[in-house]
Amino acid sequence: MKRLSLLLGVLLTPVLVSDAWAKRTSPKPVAPVVLDGVKYLAPNANGREGRIEARSEKTGKKLWDAVIYAIRIDPNLEEDVQWVFITGLAVRDNTLLVTNEKNEQYIFDLKTRKVTKANRNANLEPTPQEVDLELTSVLRRHTDVFAANSAGLFHADLATKKWRRLILPETMPIGGTFAQVPENSPLILYRVAKGRVLGNKAHKFGIFVSVRQNT
Repeated sequence: MKRLSLLLGVLLTPVLVSDAWAKRTSPKPVAPVVLDGVKYLAPNANGREGRIEARSEKTGKKLWDAVIYAIRIDPNLEEDVQWVFITGLAVRDNTLLVTNEKNEQYIFDLKTRKVTKANRNANLEPTPQEVDLELTSVLRRHTDVFAANSAGLFHADLATKKWRRLILPETMPIGGTFAQVPENSPLILYRVAKGRVLGNKAHKFGIFVSVRQNT
């Protein structure tokens, strides 16, 4: 089991361990987080919305729930391919960070219960919870290490050994893998098997491109 918290220490060689998406499947369970005796969960019972629950850590009693985001369903398209499930929860200060399959992140204030969509133009350090999630794909290029987990994509330089979140285009979801390219190539490929080109993003370490995966 590989995690951001262990990867740099052992200097793993590049691996690709994630199966590509071929169709809409059931969402993977989201690890709950706990703060001050309250456990926060993402039941993912309905792909039309991202909902969280707060339960007593001691008794399991439901305290409240809240809708973080809602999906506008186009009746002209197949509904299940429009669903967007929550993929990660993390606690930072007195807020809950909620990440979904589209790599969108929402900040939920636990005091006011106000939801704010996170600024995608600022790279963030991963939270302790995000660092401890199992990795789905890893790519090493010289001293640069790129890793993906259910919370997003991250980069680290082996000289500093500090992880930073990578900002992806709005149309590029989490759930792909890094593809091997020649060492002298300026490209770093990140692919998602969704049947169409989803977008690209210039980055100082290369260009992340989501492409159709041949299966």
